Amino acid sequence: MGIISVVASIVAHISLSSIPNYSAETLTTWFRSDIPSQTARVVEYFMDRTAMVLEILDEAEVITKNAYAIFSLNTRNGLF
Repeated sequence: MGIISVVASIVAHISLSSIPNYSAETLTTWFRSDIPSQTARVVEYFMDRTAMVLEILDEAEVITKNAYAIFSLNTRNGLF
């Protein structure tokens, strides 16, 4: 199972939504298309994927935990 499938599974579990997994070739073809709706589909796809990753990070509190760790480290070392 690839990393994209793992991420999609996690998001499906977290938000009960599913985002299709298109090949790079398909996305490139749509993006280079002269049909605006196909180009828009690629932009929307990546916006959805980005929102999905941000939701995963929010659920895992990755950013909060890392920021706290960095702030704590720098405070102890007298940098703040």
